[in-house]
Amino acid sequence: MNTTQAIQNLASAESIDHITNATLPVHEERLELSQLLALQNGVPFLRRLTLEQLVKLWPYFGKKTYPAGSILRDEGDPIDFIALIVRGQLRIEKSGGCKRTRFLLAELNAGSWELSMMAGNESGVIVTATEPSEILTLRRNDLEYLLDVHPRLGVAALREMTKVLGIRLRKSSERLLDVL
Repeated sequence: MNTTQAIQNLASAESIDHITNATLPVHEERLELSQLLALQNGVPFLRRLTLEQLVKLWPYFGKKTYPAGSILRDEGDPIDFIALIVRGQLRIEKSGGCKRTRFLLAELNAGSWELSMMAGNESGVIVTATEPSEILTLRRNDLEYLLDVHPRLGVAALREMTKVLGIRLRKSSERLLDVL
């Protein structure tokens, strides 16, 4: 059996009945398996997964593209997804007390996760595409379903996100110490 047949067999065996294009917002499209496989080498998290794990993870991702200058989310916006950046760059900012001043928190490049959903149901930051960007989205309900149905894969994704949060916390602490 060649690789293409193996992928087709795995994909056809994977139940995605609970995920339909009808549940996607209008501005989001379903990611094709071939697109996810093409992204694998350029995205560290995807590169660490086996073919079988990728096929299991694939139906949970949506895809969005943004031109440079687009605001993906603003402070106070409802949020229900995390984003894996596959192309471009996102700028994460927090507005100051008078809302006129913005403080740069991070610039995220391809391979990074934008995880503000993990902090609650409302965005506490402003997320802007600084160049044409493409993200994979993982909705809150799909992450929860993934954890129930494929716990090892869900834990691998959460482990990756926790690692990212730890690195960001360390970098924030270092920047704060530089200011003090």
